[in-house]
Amino acid sequence: MPALLLGYETHRDPPWGETEPPRWLVHVEQQAGGGVMSYPSAHGVLLRLEANADLALRDPAPLIAAFHAMAEDPRPGEVARLEPRLLAACDTRGEPLPPSTLDGLSDALTRYFDLPRCLGGLEAFVRLDDAPTCVLGWRRVVPARGVAGIGEEWPGGSSQWADGSPLEPHDLETLERACRAALRVASPPSLFLLWENSD
Repeated sequence: MPALLLGYETHRDPPWGETEPPRWLVHVEQQAGGGVMSYPSAHGVLLRLEANADLALRDPAPLIAAFHAMAEDPRPGEVARLEPRLLAACDTRGEPLPPSTLDGLSDALTRYFDLPRCLGGLEAFVRLDDAPTCVLGWRRVVPARGVAGIGEEWPGGSSQWADGSPLEPHDLETLERACRAALRVASPPSLFLLWENSD
């Protein structure tokens, strides 16, 4: 983390039937909302900002470091120094983020990456304006075979996951087809911004 997730918000682990989903399709259970916890979950493809720094408009290190400073035991002074537009989304109480905070998140994110604006959500789980093709070419997280869960530490040398190959147009079709059957959805996937929660 921080990462984007292209997929579908869901409240259940779907029955995949006889068709095994691709290895890069993950089920994310996110802790979100600051002081009052929420636990949104989603299925999709996970794309870490750090792993795609070469696709950024400029060096995203300050943005990524600011998101890390917003995690458990947040350091607001460091967030303000690194990327002050993120400060209003740091250490919230769990209420939906107001438009001014979403605008700050959007302005910070789009300074570094060519991504759509933030539409709504709460701390650590924010929905972006739908534009699935904007992440084509981004490298996705691929869990190792037989791994039950990746966990929240994301260690650099972990054998539990790797940053895999770039997302291709046919991968979007695979994502939609797999989730359409299992999740009973007909819409295109949505794009979410995730980071480590402050509590």
